[in-house]
Order: sequence, then structure tokens, then C-alpha cells
Amino acid sequence: MKNSMYCCILLLLCITSLYAGIVETIHFDEMPVITRVKGYDMITFPGADLTAIPGNPQLPIITKHYLIPSNAVVTDLEIISQRSERIEGTFDIFPVQKPSILNTPFHDFEPAPWVNSNPAIYSSLKPYPEQCIEIGATGNFFGYRIVSINIYPFQYIPAEKKINRISEITFSINYKPGMKETTAKKISTPARNALNKALQSICEKQTVDYEPSYAVDGDSTIDYVIITSSAFASYFQPLCDWKTQKGVRAHIVTTDSIYSNCPGVDNQERIRNFIIDANANWGTIWILLGGDDNIIPSRIAYAMTCEAYYQIDEDSLRADLYYADLDGDWNYNGTGPFGEIADSVDLYPDLFIGRAPVSSPTQVSTFVNKILTYEKNPPLDYELNILFFAMVLWDDPYTNGAMSKELIDSLYISDKFIFTKLYEDPYNNLNWNTCMAAINAGQNLLNHSGHAWYTVMSIGDDYLWISDMDNLVNGDRQGILYSIGCWAAAFDYNSIAEHFVNNPNGGGVAFIGNSR
Repeated sequence: MKNSMYCCILLLLCITSLYAGIVETIHFDEMPVITRVKGYDMITFPGADLTAIPGNPQLPIITKHYLIPSNAVVTDLEIISQRSERIEGTFDIFPVQKPSILNTPFHDFEPAPWVNSNPAIYSSLKPYPEQCIEIGATGNFFGYRIVSINIYPFQYIPAEKKINRISEITFSINYKPGMKETTAKKISTPARNALNKALQSICEKQTVDYEPSYAVDGDSTIDYVIITSSAFASYFQPLCDWKTQKGVRAHIVTTDSIYSNCPGVDNQERIRNFIIDANANWGTIWILLGGDDNIIPSRIAYAMTCEAYYQIDEDSLRADLYYADLDGDWNYNGTGPFGEIADSVDLYPDLFIGRAPVSSPTQVSTFVNKILTYEKNPPLDYELNILFFAMVLWDDPYTNGAMSKELIDSLYISDKFIFTKLYEDPYNNLNWNTCMAAINAGQNLLNHSGHAWYTVMSIGDDYLWISDMDNLVNGDRQGILYSIGCWAAAFDYNSIAEHFVNNPNGGGVAFIGNSR
């Protein structure tokens, strides 16, 4: 009898270990901001994005990311409890509109036609969305398994013109084994520390139980690989030596070597196959593509039709993510284009990737010297300086870029930093003179909320041009510029991002932006 009981207990323990879950409670204490736009009610909520299906009600959406075991498959999402209340009043929620392209100094665009509210939804008594929480995407991030959860703090009952507000929700992400166990990889201590910092910034919860199989090995790993041409290799050597000297083992691999020794249908695939091998066998997690598009070819991927009908290659995305997302096949059906939904990639990076947009030995030396100065011996009087410059992105509906900058300030940046805030609204101090003066004064972090093209960045009624990037004279007080503007980092063109990085007398050490 005892033996039978022990067997039953053991069996239950085994079943419990196979099926598990994460239980989470989220509170939404703040109230929404509801404004009238074109005869409709528009809801915004702190920290939330907005739903994006044209014609359907535009409502706040919040995405959270959670670690699960590396071999886990999510089975379902269970709501354990929730608290909600009805917001007083009646509301006609704004229908999502297609994005409109604003006029540029070179071309006037027709505004996107108005999209009427979807009658099937706006006449319904069912809440929209029907579920206030859903599974978003799952993928592998550096071998870690991540699941995203979409939460809708507000549900709209269109036929009644009522809004339900979720104030608290407790849910369980349930999963079971189902993925192939990851093969143990080498990883160095610096690489492990970098991964932990990245995960802390992305995921809500972390546990060592969910870590992939990593074997810490600092002697045989190559953490950082510079891929470049044979002509540029010697010019990148000082950067390679410095990385190794500071504890990040680095190595240079030439494209000639890769093209001769790695399989692939084209040079892009040969480079990606080399990176897959380096990640698996060397423990590499940093890749620097040492050259512009003509030196290290980019993979052209497809996301959507942007419907601008202005540039012949406007839907051809230069996607260096191709070299970072190593799971699956970017051309699974073999017919192209790359990066289709039907392809087997999860779009989560498996290593850190960057590109030095250089086309000559002189530009390589400029790039390397900038990085060495920034990391080894920068001026000490600007390291806490941050520049926010933001314009009003759209007048109708009114979209003020300064609001997102203020949210970043309040949520993520400590009080020790020194801000320069140039806003079209409310400060009315955003213009060419103030921007150039602020950049030339020296900023460690620069955050631009405005429209752009590959030759220009909008700053309210003024513009920053390629020539302005060339004329910056901030010397060694250089930083990292991030822009939401379209095309600013179109490195297959002569882009403004490249001029910011390649200026030998100023500019910055890096530009994070969009290639389309």
C-alpha cells in the first residue's frame, strides 16, 4: 500500500514538473486621458501603445515580456482574477487610421484617406477586444525563451458606448516542455554580464531556472568579432586589441575568408552561416559589421507595403537583424522575399549587432579613434549630458513628441543626469540654432522625436541636414543619437546617420535609427 502511494506521489510530482506556469498580478492605478478628436473620443494611457487595425477602435495596449524555460511551449493564458469598473459617461471611440506621410522639403504627399469605423464592431454588444489579455509572440533571445503578453486596460462596448476599465488583473502563463533542448554554449563572464543587463531591461521577472545551458569559459571564447574586408582589417586592429585588453576577447575575420570557407547561396548567407558557427562554437555575442553596404552586403527584407509610392525601393528594408536573428530560415519557402510572416524566424536577436558605415581607410580610422576615445579617455565634463529634441509629429490628431520624452525622463532616467530639452511644444525652443548649439556643447545621449529622410532630420519648422552633421565641431564630446525618423539610417544611401558617425571633428560614436 505504501509503495503504491509513493508511486502515485512520484507520478504527480513528475506531471507537475512537466506542466508549470508563471502567475503575475498587474495593477493599473492611473486614469486614462480622454480627448475629443474629429468628433470621436481618443483614449491614451501612460506607458501604453495604441491598437493599430484601421477602422477598429483605437485603444491602449501594454506589452509585457516574461522568461520561460528554454524548452517550453506556452499552452494557454489563464485569467485567475480581475477587478474592473465602468467609466462614467458615453463614448464614441476614435477608429484607427492608416498612417499618413507628412510633406517633406522635396515632396508633398496626399494624406491617407479617412477610414470609417468598422460597422461589424461598432454595432456590437461584445466588448472590444473580447479578451483583455492575450499571448503576443514567443521567441529565443540569446538562447533565452521569451513570451510577450498583450494587455488591454480598457474594453469598449460599442453598441452601448461604454468603457470598462481594468484596475487589476492576475493571470497565469501556462507552459509545458516541447521545444528542443538547447545545446550548451560557451560564454565568457563579460558576455554573461551583458546578457543579464539586457534581460533586466526587457523581462518582468528572471530566474536562474529559466537560463539556457551555458558553460562559462573565458579561455577559449571569442566574444567580439569584427567582420570586414581584407583592405580594412589592419585599420580595425587597434579596436580589436583594445576590446581584448579590456577583457572582451576580440578577433577580426575577413569577408574573403568567409566567402571562401562558408556555405551559402550568396555572400549574405555565407556571412550569416559564419556568424551562426561563431556563436555556437566561439561563444560570440558581439558582431561588428566593419563596412558600409558595399563592403558588408545587407540583406533586403520585407515587412509591408508602406504605400508612399515615392521611392522605388521604399519597401526594401536593409535588415542587419538578418545577421543577428540566427534561429530558423529567413527564406523558408525558397521563393523570397526574405522575412515574410510564413518564414520560420522569430525576429528576436541572438547576439548584439552593429555596423560601422565606413567606405575608406580614412573613415575606418576616424570610426576606430572615436570609439577608443569614448571608451578609454573621454572628456569628463559631458558624460551626464542628455539632449531631448522633439517636435509635434502630427497636428491632426495632435501628437506631441515631447510627451514621449517626458515619459522616458520620468520612468527610466535618474536625477543625476543633466538635461537639455528642446521642444516645439510647450517650450517653443526647438530650432536649428538651439539644436546645433546643444550638440556642439557635447551630449552623451541624444534622443530625437521627429520626422526624417536619409538626407535630413526635421526639428519643428527647421531641419538638420547632412551638411550640418559634417559641420559639427563638438570634438571628443561625442555620444549616441537615437531617432524615430524614417530613413535617417538608410545606410544603402548617403545617409545623415553616416555623416553623424563619420565626422572626424565631431558628431557622435553611434546612431540608432531606421533604414526605411
